[in-house]
Order: sequence, then C-alpha cells, then structure tokens
Amino acid sequence: MLRSLAVLSLFAIVGSPAASGQTSDSISVTRSAQIPRAHPGAVTCSPDHRTDPKAGVLVSDVILEGTTVGSGELSTIKSQIEGACFDEQGDLIEEVIHAAFSDLGFAQASVENVTLKAGDALAVPKPVTVKADITEGPRFRIGSISFIGNHAFSEAKLRATFPIKKPDLFQRSKIATGLNGIRKLYGPEGYYDLVFVPDVIFSSTGTVDLRITLFEGPQYHMGDLKIYAKKEVADHLAGEWHLREGAIFDANYPQTFIDESRSLPSEFGRQNIVLVRNCPESSIAVLLIVDQTDPGLQTSPKEVRCKKTDERE
Repeated sequence: MLRSLAVLSLFAIVGSPAASGQTSDSISVTRSAQIPRAHPGAVTCSPDHRTDPKAGVLVSDVILEGTTVGSGELSTIKSQIEGACFDEQGDLIEEVIHAAFSDLGFAQASVENVTLKAGDALAVPKPVTVKADITEGPRFRIGSISFIGNHAFSEAKLRATFPIKKPDLFQRSKIATGLNGIRKLYGPEGYYDLVFVPDVIFSSTGTVDLRITLFEGPQYHMGDLKIYAKKEVADHLAGEWHLREGAIFDANYPQTFIDESRSLPSEFGRQNIVLVRNCPESSIAVLLIVDQTDPGLQTSPKEVRCKKTDERE
C-alpha cells in the first residue's frame, strides 16, 4: 500500500515550507449580546496554532476513546495537545492527535469524531475539552529509506540526515527531521528549486518503507546584486554582501547577511530581499530594497522560468 507522507509530516504545524508571509482569508462573525472577554489570568498557548490571536480555543483536557496505550504513552500524547491553542474551525486538532500517535509507531491510526466542549463560551481563547475516537491499528517499524532522482548527493549522504533507521519504531517527527535535513543539504549548494515527494509503503509484515522522489532543478549561481537605497548606504551594503557574482547561490545567505550587516536599517527584514531566478541561465539576482520609492525598482530584473518547470507546475 502506497501513501503520501503529507498527512504525517504536518509541516503546516511548524510553518509552511517557505514559512513565509502567506495569508488566508478570515470570516468575522458578529455575536449579539456576547462580548468576548480575556480568559482569567495570564493565558499562555504552548504551542499556538491560531491564525487569529484574538480568537480560537485553548485545550484544557483531552479524552481519547478507544486507545489501548499505557498511561505513560497516553500522557505523552496528551502533553502535545493540552495547553495548545487552535482555531475553533478546521482539522488541525485531528492532525496533531494523529501525529502524536504516529510518533509511537501507529502510522495508520484513525482519529474520528473530534468534538470540542467549551468550559467558558465567552473566554478568549475559549477553554475546551477535546474528545476523539481512536483506532490505533498496528505499530510499525521503519524499513528501507530509498531515493529517486538524486544526483547532487549520494543515497548514503541523504539517508544520514534521518535520525531513524531499520528496524526503529516508526516516528513521524524523525522522518520530518530527515526531510528538513535534505533541504538543509541542498540549500547551500544552489538547488533553490528543490522539490521532493515522500511516499510511505506499508507492508503486511509491520514495516514501512520510505521512498523519496527528488526534483533537484538547476544549480543556481549568484547573479546581479541590485541595491535600492541612497548611494552612501548602497555602497556600504555592497561591501558587506560577500556572495560574489558567479558563486554557488547559498539559499541561507540572505538571512546571514541581515544578521551580520551593520548598515541595514533596523526595520529591514527578509521581506526586503527579493530573489529573482533566471532558470535558463541558472542564476539568481538579488534585490536589496531599502528604499521602496527608489525609481530603479520600475526596471528591476524579472523572473525567467525554465520550460520544464512551467510544464510540471
């Protein structure tokens, strides 16, 4: 049986792959004669998964029906949910519960009939008791970890990023760590377009094989550096930017530059650095935008994509 690992990796919990400024539409609901009030005392959500910090629910208790795990493991599962805050609508609570069971080897666990019972309907966040029906299924152990489409790094190098090996107990979090490790390997080596698709293959013998297909894309090099600022500031920034034209593009360097620069204004952040890919030339132009009104922005470089990339997307 082949299944995508997307539901297991739950990247949305820790942030999207770009982590990045994505927004979602919200729906406001007016409730007559009911004015939300702050929850008594200092409320700390740990962690906080809400999209709106002025709404949502705080999990105060968890009831899991049908589970057969021991008290120690049950406490471990509950500790990942109790004290956390979530949007009142959505499936994230169900996904977090599933992830907690997956970390104990229950890779095919089923979480159904999730309900929220509010203790104080007007508090913000609203304290709730979460109740869910659990069908654990068998515990699985990790089998093989294989790769398709890798050229820049050997299979052994990629496999070493995973803190799990045959026949360890299947743990979703360790697989997520390994996938993040793959991205850390490729990022400094110029593979800015890297895409990988993890699949899990369940066997009847209680093992799970992990197969990862990689689309590495071109190896990018540093292109033009464009600085939109007053001349004195631009000259200082140009001297501080150490990734020279033609060098392999390190995807981590823009943040390193922000952390180390002494000439950037305090409000300058990652959102002020624009990376412009020229896929046919395998180059990335970098735009440092200090002055948003700089007329040079009207003629800034534009992205050029590769035909194959366009077709895949």
